[in-house]
Amino acid sequence: MSREIEKSRLFTRRAVLLGGAKVGLLSLLMGRLYYLQILQQDRFKVLAEDNRINMRLIAPPRGQILDRTGLALAINQQNYRVVLLPEQVDKLKDLLDSFSTLINLTDFDRRRIERDFRNVGGLNAVLVRDNLTWDQVSAISLHMPELPGADIEVGEVRTYPYTIMTSHVIGYVGPVTQAE
Repeated sequence: MSREIEKSRLFTRRAVLLGGAKVGLLSLLMGRLYYLQILQQDRFKVLAEDNRINMRLIAPPRGQILDRTGLALAINQQNYRVVLLPEQVDKLKDLLDSFSTLINLTDFDRRRIERDFRNVGGLNAVLVRDNLTWDQVSAISLHMPELPGADIEVGEVRTYPYTIMTSHVIGYVGPVTQAE
């Protein structure tokens, strides 16, 4: 009988120790959850909003310009371009070095990108290269996790089949300057 009582006490002691360890781990987990969800909620709310909302200017689509017989004077063609989002870029020089392995960036391109990067306003993206081929787009897409702040945009480029003959009718629209 004393042997059974001894086994019962040993089992009870082990069960209490195991239960106490479980309660301790559970209280540690609950304390961490309280810290993250209650005390740090403002910080994580801002981080979640930054993940959810991507504020960027998107150019509206432009329509075709036709003459009275239906002949196209201005046509939109699809264009792939890679841009940098300044708020997501930490080290610009390292990022440009990574781009140089994927697409050919000259020293002039690097200086232009660095200048635009310094002068860009809040929501504007910095153009790295446009008129990309499909091979270049796929190479950049493949290496996108290693290129923080880079994004591929699909846009449209306006082409004018009758440039000189219709320039007085169609006109010209250029990018907005810093003074404007």
